[in-house]
Amino acid sequence: MVCRLYFTYRHIGRYGQKRRNSFGYESWLITRKDGTVVSGFLRADGETVVIKGMDGQVHTIKAAEIAARKQFATSIMPEPAALGLDQTDLANLLTYLLTLKAD
Repeated sequence: MVCRLYFTYRHIGRYGQKRRNSFGYESWLITRKDGTVVSGFLRADGETVVIKGMDGQVHTIKAAEIAARKQFATSIMPEPAALGLDQTDLANLLTYLLTLKAD
């Protein structure tokens, strides 16, 4: 049996609108004084900065070693239009994801 759910843009976000990041999922770019760069999600900030990279690796950096930091203004997730998805595709994808069961 196939269950089909219907969603509007109100449910899945406005198409083409730049999304703001949810708290704790802001993306940061940290440049160390030695020139190396780390990007990811800020997990701790203070004398020691902890960044969780997009690959899941955790980077612990002393604040004194940081030359620059920049917070990205928008989500790292691509816009649906950039993926070639229309409203129906988004609704179908969301319907499928809701049918998945956690292990």
